[in-house]
Amino acid sequence: MDEAVGSLMLPIWHPNPLLTANATFRVLSSDGELVVEAPENEPLRTYRQDFLQALERRIHFYLANHCQDVVFVHAGAVALGGQVILIPGSSYSGKSTLTHSLVRAGAEYFSDEYAVVDRLGRVHPFPRPIALRSDGGRRVSPPRAGLKPAAVRAVIATQFQSGSSWRPNEESQGAAALKLMAHTVTARKSPALSLACLSACVSGAIYWAGARGEADETAELILQVLEPASNR
Repeated sequence: MDEAVGSLMLPIWHPNPLLTANATFRVLSSDGELVVEAPENEPLRTYRQDFLQALERRIHFYLANHCQDVVFVHAGAVALGGQVILIPGSSYSGKSTLTHSLVRAGAEYFSDEYAVVDRLGRVHPFPRPIALRSDGGRRVSPPRAGLKPAAVRAVIATQFQSGSSWRPNEESQGAAALKLMAHTVTARKSPALSLACLSACVSGAIYWAGARGEADETAELILQVLEPASNR
């Protein structure tokens, strides 16, 4: 169990014996089932399947709610030429699939679940394994994962639509900030911090919105448009 729980740690995290814990998650056995005891008086929850993934989601969501000076946005994130492409979206919107296609096409992996944005607008890597629901829930750890925060080049709001080809509309940076705000975990809890981080995040970014077709085709189109700019 210790080894399995240790696998939940992101590769960019390292133990620091000088830090003290702000929250404790306990894994208990009750009547042959595993139970998670979480902080802040959350109710006990029993899991019969995908226990480790459920525990991972609860830990990451706790971080998203309690980290200071950064905000967590539900978004896929990859880097190209040292600049980040953000793909905001809810669960089942296809952001993980498109993120995976972008990585396979040559982009550097940052995250498929949370874009961690600081007050300077930079996105920090949060490289958990990519969860591919379209492939039976398979988890993939890309070989090229980002290590340093980077500024945002483009925000792309898109969702799969059968028979479509990606021909997005370019919209304003203000619209991009609102789109990211709609997917920010602490937008209501910390609106001033969220607005500050997201305004800085989109200040130099392009915002494209529109339906897409297959992920691999869309990834190639995105990189064709952005690669010349990243190489200047």
